[in-house]
Amino acid sequence: MGNLKKQIGFKVKQKFKTEIKNGIDMQKVADKFVNYCHQNNISTLYEVNHSTIQNYLTQENYNPSDKLFVERIFTDKRLEIASKKTFEPSKPLGVQIHYKMQSMLKIGASKHDDKMVIRSFARQNNLYVNPLKNAGIHSYQTYTNYKQTSKEFTKWLEQKYPDIKAIEQINKDHAKEYLLSRQEKGLSAWTTDKDLAALNKVFEFNMTKKEVGLDRKRYTDSVRSRKDSIMDKEYNPKNYENQITIAQATGIRRQSMLKITSQNFNRDITGKIISITVKEKGGKTRDAKVLEKYQDKLTKIVDKIILEKGNYAPLFEKYPRAIDNHAFRAEYARNLYKELIEKAGSTKNDFYGYDKQIVKEVSKNLGHERETIVIQSYFR
Repeated sequence: MGNLKKQIGFKVKQKFKTEIKNGIDMQKVADKFVNYCHQNNISTLYEVNHSTIQNYLTQENYNPSDKLFVERIFTDKRLEIASKKTFEPSKPLGVQIHYKMQSMLKIGASKHDDKMVIRSFARQNNLYVNPLKNAGIHSYQTYTNYKQTSKEFTKWLEQKYPDIKAIEQINKDHAKEYLLSRQEKGLSAWTTDKDLAALNKVFEFNMTKKEVGLDRKRYTDSVRSRKDSIMDKEYNPKNYENQITIAQATGIRRQSMLKITSQNFNRDITGKIISITVKEKGGKTRDAKVLEKYQDKLTKIVDKIILEKGNYAPLFEKYPRAIDNHAFRAEYARNLYKELIEKAGSTKNDFYGYDKQIVKEVSKNLGHERETIVIQSYFR
């Protein structure tokens, strides 16, 4: 806003030579116009167009000094130039989107903390906010995926709508048309979901699959982690028995496997490892229960590595991508559910055929906020 005020102030001095014209304080008139622009989300001189001037001069508190001001400051030629600058920026569309994404990068910042700030603001102002929504992009992998979508979307826009030159001209209808065209090409629901998430994040569209008309993901279509794949045969499980045991026992994500030290494990008074503390997706710290059937074996593995490497060195140097870690997380989820059900003696099936409270506990141990994800991605 300060930028517009400075620009207008300069023009007042340039056009009127003095701030007082025929007894009228033109700076006050200028301030009135600046306030009007502020109320209409106009922050620079080049965003002012014919429509802005027309609407300004039809206000109830209009007076002749307002007309004198705009006629001297905003000539037809200037408005034409302003309009051109608004819709024909010097940077290519792809570069504009790139800059927007760069401004959203928050690598190293806690995604969980950001969510808490948003929720707190919403509560204080009696607003609804999606509990999963957060500002910014916190992961390089997410950034890479969204960058791919932005490049493909930009290329499509340039071919389909060559007149679009500014990021501000892109709207929901363009995004919907693009997403549906991707679906019509036969791309998977997983791909179009990723594209939808990327466009929502970058352009703040808040579209839903139902609104766009996208097909729902069918989890039976997911092959990885549910069936044997070529990748699963590209490593020798015997070389990674300890890593696999930890994955099966704790359900930690792949990213944690090469970071954990003996200090991440929590023991009971007998020295047996009963849980692990990790900081994973979104920078959120969680404790994951170690399955009882693995506690003795896991304790021996960690104690042996402590003797070899000490207390603070990472336990492992390798954990190949070929290892299907999600399959072990799913195995952990199912086993933990069974273990908790047996302990509770529960026979409830009030949540998609499962006990909701126990599903919630499993979800917490996995590091998820939505219980439905556990049902859809781990139990089936």
